Amino acid sequence: MIEFRITRHRGTPAAPPPDAVELLWPWLGTRRNGVAFAKVGSTIRARDASDLPVSMTLDERAPVARSALEELVRAVCDEHADLRWEWYAIDGGAEL
Repeated sequence: MIEFRITRHRGTPAAPPPDAVELLWPWLGTRRNGVAFAKVGSTIRARDASDLPVSMTLDERAPVARSALEELVRAVCDEHADLRWEWYAIDGGAEL
């Protein structure tokens, strides 16, 4: 399992609102597409439990899992006019 953090992007010209993470949270739910989500303070933790081959190293699996998570968050933002993909940063990629 690989864990990521979704936070408010601080370096974007899109000027995310202070409650950007709170706006995203209800639309993600606790599980979507094999990813479990949990809200912890001003961060959303995402645990990817995908079936990537065990033979892949963490350095190989983390970018694949991160890309899938980015696509998922982007799709949620595209579905809801009050959200913008540019508001969010995805950090981490640590194995649990």
